[in-house]
Amino acid sequence: MATSLEPYRIHWFENVLTPDDPNGLAMLRSRVKPILLAGGEHEFTAYGFAEVARIGALDIWQPDVTWCGGFTAAIRIEQLAAQHNIPIVLHRGGEVWGLHMLAAGFGENLAELVMGRRDAQRDLIWHGEPEPVDGRLMLPEGPGFGVDVNEAML
Repeated sequence: MATSLEPYRIHWFENVLTPDDPNGLAMLRSRVKPILLAGGEHEFTAYGFAEVARIGALDIWQPDVTWCGGFTAAIRIEQLAAQHNIPIVLHRGGEVWGLHMLAAGFGENLAELVMGRRDAQRDLIWHGEPEPVDGRLMLPEGPGFGVDVNEAML
């Protein structure tokens, strides 16, 4: 697949193997170059990412702030990534939890945002979530993360 897609200059493949196969990812990395391998949202601590670093499983780490233990755990993961010169692109970084990390200078200036499907209504659990405008997201204003719980969803 990497060879077939080479003319399109794909920057990275994400989650091409199951998250419980880091050794397979490490073996695949050299075979798909220059395309990078990204993943890591299913690693939940810096300890998991330390193993990913030790075996060289990923070129780009994608921790999820809401799954890895919050800001403190994400900062530990970023410190580990910096030691190994590995960029971070937050999983779901376009949600308010990740946007605040990006605004603070954490990770690359990219924000993944799951927009849902065209034919499906999205559950709006938060009022005030930012919507992309011209490909950009702005931090919401207000206390905390700038969003309020949609109590009708509770």
